[in-house]
Amino acid sequence: MAPDNGILTYILQRKGCRVYAVGETPLLSLERSPTFAGRDHFAPIAALLATGTPPEALGAEIKDPVVIEGLWPKKRGGEIVGKIVYIDRFGNAIANVTEADLKGSIGRSEWALRVKGVRLSGLKKNYAEGKKGAANLIVNSSGHLEIFVPGGARATFWGSVCWMKR
Repeated sequence: MAPDNGILTYILQRKGCRVYAVGETPLLSLERSPTFAGRDHFAPIAALLATGTPPEALGAEIKDPVVIEGLWPKKRGGEIVGKIVYIDRFGNAIANVTEADLKGSIGRSEWALRVKGVRLSGLKKNYAEGKKGAANLIVNSSGHLEIFVPGGARATFWGSVCWMKR
């Protein structure tokens, strides 16, 4: 549950995902406070859904929910252009480019990355293979390409990246 403001953009890409506009119904006629809207709106809705109320009973389906554009990588010539979208608590820079995005375009051994004029290559199979103190590439457990630095952090790589052939 969330407001229809694009926050669920990634989730909405899943096959079979449906969105409903929850309105005032006899099932949801609780008094709401101005400061705890999340609790006052979402908790009763979650309780109803968890106890078997079908979403259709709470509101009409939204056929065109708000999505945020530019969250997915784009093909440009022989390259796939993506962005660093997350820096994890270890300082690893995770891209919006997934292994699936690259399948068929190039072989695993050919993957390379250009970030702000610096070229990285040599995809590692695990973090232990990474050269200590240097930027390394890996496909993480969620299938996303990631820059990691054993014993360091690479949060400075935030921004546009480009995955390409050698």
